[in-house]
Amino acid sequence: MQRNQLVDDLTARVDEVLFYVWDPIGINDTPEARNEYESYVPKIVEALVSGADKTAIAGMLSAIEIESMEFDAATEHNTSVAELLIHWRDWLTLK
Repeated sequence: MQRNQLVDDLTARVDEVLFYVWDPIGINDTPEARNEYESYVPKIVEALVSGADKTAIAGMLSAIEIESMEFDAATEHNTSVAELLIHWRDWLTLK
């Protein structure tokens, strides 16, 4: 798969995972808030495309929670979300 196609596919998947699975502020049942986490997608996609591992991705999610949202990091949940994002990357790469 070409890099541009991978980036496009990952962008869609990361956006969905952040909203429906990660959702640290608990808004995934509110259609009006669908774009709430959109600004975090490009940085995470770039990290995934660059080969980041689950520790790095989970760290990025935790940093967002701490620095942008002023929440405590949900470390265990962030690790699970990172594993899901990496699974998507790996699956899309094999397509």
